[in-house]
Amino acid sequence: MKTSKVVKKSLIILFIAVFILLSVSCRNELIISIIGFGDGPGEDPVYNITISLVNNQDGDTVTASASSGHAGDIITLNYAIAEIEENYSLVFSGTQSVIPKVESPSDTRSGTRQYTINASDAQNGVITITATFTHTDIKQIQLEITGAEVVLTKPYDGNNTALVNNPGTLQGIIEGDTVTVTAAATYNSPNVLEANSITVVFTLGGADAGNYIKPENLTITEGVSITRADGAAVNAPTADPANITYNSITANAVTAPSNGQTVEYAIAASSTAPATGWQDGLAFSGLNPDTDYWIFARSKQNDNFNAGAVQSSEQLKTLEAPEETESLDFGFVITNNVSFEEISFENAENLPGIKAGEENLSITVSGEYESYVWIINGETSAETSGTLTVNAVDYTVGEHQVLVIVFKAGSPVPLSQKIYFTVVE
Repeated sequence: MKTSKVVKKSLIILFIAVFILLSVSCRNELIISIIGFGDGPGEDPVYNITISLVNNQDGDTVTASASSGHAGDIITLNYAIAEIEENYSLVFSGTQSVIPKVESPSDTRSGTRQYTINASDAQNGVITITATFTHTDIKQIQLEITGAEVVLTKPYDGNNTALVNNPGTLQGIIEGDTVTVTAAATYNSPNVLEANSITVVFTLGGADAGNYIKPENLTITEGVSITRADGAAVNAPTADPANITYNSITANAVTAPSNGQTVEYAIAASSTAPATGWQDGLAFSGLNPDTDYWIFARSKQNDNFNAGAVQSSEQLKTLEAPEETESLDFGFVITNNVSFEEISFENAENLPGIKAGEENLSITVSGEYESYVWIINGETSAETSGTLTVNAVDYTVGEHQVLVIVFKAGSPVPLSQKIYFTVVE
């Protein structure tokens, strides 16, 4: 009986001592702890996990996935930061292991961190992790800019980037703060006919950039333009002798440049390129017999490119005129679907249009000749009879050129005439 009373007395004293210890520990900060030890000699001790919140505001929380564990156990810390200000941070301390810091803007307002229980972090069986919150309540200052310098015009280069010579000077920075600025400028369009404004967008940098709002975008309209770029180079044109008659020359097609320009052609009785008379077609008719000619080629001006440098063929010469001059001119019989009429060379340019994808056109040479060569838009057709059938579906909307070269029996001199047809919508 005396031994039993001693044991009861000892347990009461131990309970009072533990109560006093817990009361002292919780006096100044919020500490959640349960002191625990190993259950017996030689067993791994159990360490209780305590979270201490410092500078926390409403909505700031940190909880542990487990309230206790053995050395080496991984504890997940779940955190949430009040959505009060844009700038915030959360620092975990009080342990030997470095628990990664939470900081805006790289981290979200809620998430997790990992802590591995380390016996050296414990005091009296308790590991206390201090979670210190920082909220920075700074109202950002709107900055302005002066002196931005942008190049307002450039030759066409396929992109809408404008050159910034000077991003300008920031106005409104508090003395001692480090804030820098860069600028990027773009045209409203990369194309010559559409480019008429430039927008300059500013970006802030430097240690204190987060305390400021970047300057508003700058829009420039006066003096803004993109000019045509130089035309691409092309090869010199050529002509096959078989495509030269007494009054016509048909050039071989020159390869178009890869920048989207097409090739145009001209002809002259001298080696100097003409200022006018340029055409898309390859056939030149109405020439003088037995006369020297030069064909010229260049890349054609379009919305974004100027005409390119002129390239000249070697000297060419038309054939001598045949003796039977009354046979130099011939007509055509034109069939447009079901309508029929005969059109002479003089009014051949007034052919009715054929509807795209629906109609066809038959062109027949009046009279009988030994052989025929048909050339459409500069390309020799496979047709060798006196009738050429044109299907509108094979051609784009617009005007097209047909050159026919005929050879009369007994005459070494070929005859040629040119006719046009139009594909309409």
